[in-house]
Amino acid sequence: MKDLSNILNPAVTGDDAARRVALLMAECSWSERGDRVRQIMRVTGWSRNKVYDLAKRGGWSSGRATRSDKGDTVLTDEQKAQLARLTLKTRRKGKGMIAPAEVVLDVARQNNLIDEDVDITAATLNRYLREMRLSKREMKRASDNPPHARVKTDFPNQRWQFDITVCVQFYLDASTGLQFRDALKELYHNKPAVLKDIVKKKKLLRFVMIDHFSGAFYVRYYLAAGEHSFDALDFLIQSMSPKFDPDRLPMRGVPVELLADKGSALNSHLCLNFLDALGVKVLIHKPGNPRAKGAVEGFMWHWEQWFESRLAFEKIHDLDELNVLSQEYCARICASKIHSRHRATRSAKWSTVRSDQLINLPEADVCREIAHTKPVERTVKNDRTVWLANDPFLVADADLIGKRVVARRNPYNLDEITIDVDGGRLVCPKIERDDEGWQVNSLRAVSGDLPQPEHSHCANNSTMKQMNDLPDVPANLVGFKRGVDDVQGAFLGGRKTGEDIEFDPAQPRLFDNTSARIRLLELLDVEQFTAGEVAWLDIHWQDEVDEDRIRETVEIFKTKNHEDTTHVKLIR
Repeated sequence: MKDLSNILNPAVTGDDAARRVALLMAECSWSERGDRVRQIMRVTGWSRNKVYDLAKRGGWSSGRATRSDKGDTVLTDEQKAQLARLTLKTRRKGKGMIAPAEVVLDVARQNNLIDEDVDITAATLNRYLREMRLSKREMKRASDNPPHARVKTDFPNQRWQFDITVCVQFYLDASTGLQFRDALKELYHNKPAVLKDIVKKKKLLRFVMIDHFSGAFYVRYYLAAGEHSFDALDFLIQSMSPKFDPDRLPMRGVPVELLADKGSALNSHLCLNFLDALGVKVLIHKPGNPRAKGAVEGFMWHWEQWFESRLAFEKIHDLDELNVLSQEYCARICASKIHSRHRATRSAKWSTVRSDQLINLPEADVCREIAHTKPVERTVKNDRTVWLANDPFLVADADLIGKRVVARRNPYNLDEITIDVDGGRLVCPKIERDDEGWQVNSLRAVSGDLPQPEHSHCANNSTMKQMNDLPDVPANLVGFKRGVDDVQGAFLGGRKTGEDIEFDPAQPRLFDNTSARIRLLELLDVEQFTAGEVAWLDIHWQDEVDEDRIRETVEIFKTKNHEDTTHVKLIR
């Protein structure tokens, strides 16, 4: 056998290796081809497939004739798509598509998606799906990793991210303090015993707020049966307020935007009203897309490593002690750990905020008051005022006169209100009063003079000018047309105006059911019917009745003859 050590070795790569393998394969006969391939594999350590791939790349061909049915399939493209859809139907979160190809083929035959006599194996179906890029592995990869783009912010407090997570690893007991669940076995969320234990106890909830630009964060724990709006409101106020150590944890202020998921307590009317009053734009991402707030989602795992892992070595007695410890650790991490993106501490990066970018939160009592106060609708009066709580406020834009606006107190200045108009927000100052009770913007009366308002150019006044410029109405106009011929062909009450309407005075007046019962009460001189009378009327008065029928019923009720009749009718 030919020595190949001088021709091939692992150091020979690329096109040179492909050319040499092709020459070695071409010089041997068909019967010697297998030995030659094994010899190349021993010398180079390559696999069989790599040897053949290099030979073909170097120009070698086996010389075999191509099968006449190459490319033909027993299934149409539509049937392949249907089978791929059946596979996708069994998708489970975290596990992908669980139905094997055998089950998919069996279900397809039972539902006549493919014929019973179609000879196709599970391996063939899997090959078809791979060729269509719809294999279970590729569909799972596409489902778990949809296309996304990275988002950057330009300054601190531009966008905060908010999330709530249930701490399933441990719970807080009133008598024994913080307790871990069974640490000797792995905690599966679908074990019935574990679920029963979690539902029975109040959940320990971890509230997290993180600044997207600097990575600065604030964590606080709450004990509740579920997510509550009052806890969320308290956390919002706590996260925006100055912290116990401003030097190490300076994060504070009102953000421009707040990103959260749809299921959080943040979506309650209480929190949304609070954030809307502060002017915060709330962004809610689509369900099943936690990557949208990836900063806070990724931080959850880091917090479990940095902080909650240490709780196994501490004795925590109550919730207050846990929160004091967590806030201390928030300050320690923000002030000392270097962020991997901007290569600075979180506190140092957040401190680059400018004064025009920092909006300080009002007092906590004011925040809670505005959270519980709903905005109201008001009409801008002709003197450009909006009244709220018996106080007038001046509207700067005169074109808003007569329009309905949504008004609420300005949390940053209680002597002002904000009004929402056309998607914007306008601040309106309170009009003060002098010692005599007059509004300070009132025009002083001058003898012999009628002062004009400053907003005489407003839209209402412009409309009045256009009305005055309209041409005069001719003096010879009439309001009604005379003569029957002018209205020939018109219809009135289902008859043409020219037809005679005949009235039959002998025809009795008919009462509907409700009117007839009112008339009957008047004749009986009672305020209401008895239960037996109501049952009798429901049976005998099905249609309209006339005056004679009503008076007959009066005699029946007075003689009590309706009781036996009702009894007979009900039994039937």
